[in-house]
Amino acid sequence: LRAPCDTSSAADKPFAETPMKQYFRDRTVRDIIARHRVTSAKDPAPAARAPASQAPAEPSRVAAQALSLGLFVEGMLSLDPAARWTPAQALAHPFLRGEDITDPAEFV
Repeated sequence: LRAPCDTSSAADKPFAETPMKQYFRDRTVRDIIARHRVTSAKDPAPAARAPASQAPAEPSRVAAQALSLGLFVEGMLSLDPAARWTPAQALAHPFLRGEDITDPAEFV
């Protein structure tokens, strides 16, 4: 090991904090999920195609599901242990039951 006096003068300079990498424009998980575009495979195999009677999901339904998923993920990944959901709370979330969220403020 070197003594502090043996190090170069660069060690005497204050450490300049570099900004963190930014992978997404959004700041919250809910915003990232809401911005994500739902796409399907370009040309699925004939057996994997949905029947003609099954219409694609309407945009408002997809937006509601994205909101529900965003709230679910935020509750599970909360950094504050006191605010993080328990497994029982997560299992009771409407997203896992396939139900619509009536009051988003209830999950914030």
